[in-house]
Amino acid sequence: MNEEPSSKDAASYAADFIVFAEVLEVRRLLPRDADPFSLVIRGHILLEHALIELLRDALPYSEELKSRLSFQHRVELNIATGLLTPDYGPFLEYVGDLRNRYAHNLRFELTAADEAALVGRLPPFVRELLSSYKPVPQFPEGLRRAILSTYLAIEGARKLLRDDEGRLGVVSKSRIRAMLEAAYAVTAGELSGEMSPSRGSSK
Repeated sequence: MNEEPSSKDAASYAADFIVFAEVLEVRRLLPRDADPFSLVIRGHILLEHALIELLRDALPYSEELKSRLSFQHRVELNIATGLLTPDYGPFLEYVGDLRNRYAHNLRFELTAADEAALVGRLPPFVRELLSSYKPVPQFPEGLRRAILSTYLAIEGARKLLRDDEGRLGVVSKSRIRAMLEAAYAVTAGELSGEMSPSRGSSK
């Protein structure tokens, strides 16, 4: 599982990955016209679902996790077991923080500054991928893209969790990135070119 993927390999995974990660359905749940409140609440639910599924597929006795785990506990457990790298932590924790602000403060309104703070906490390889897509999004589109792409990255890790013989292994970021790029390319037409790679971006 440590081999670097070719563009052909990534493309061959893309269609299957779109079904596996329910890419089109998830994009419909996070529509381009969604308000910040909906993006944070729905995004939090989607990310927590992805964390749960990654643990369920990776741990041999995941059903023994009988205690109710918080979102933060799920983040920490995925990172502590090596299923996700530590650079996912700041982003996921900030999403949890934004969700809690909405839950505990009726007057809270998310701003472009909050969006920028969230995007700045993205795992570097996800942030680099997003920066290759133009035009630069206006608030709150950056929030939506950040949540969507991180969800897809976690789902990519889950799909590539085991090799062809079912052996658990480490998933390289380059393989996940290649799969995400291929998935964006395949869905571009169906989504009316929602995200178009800028000229000169690496593929």
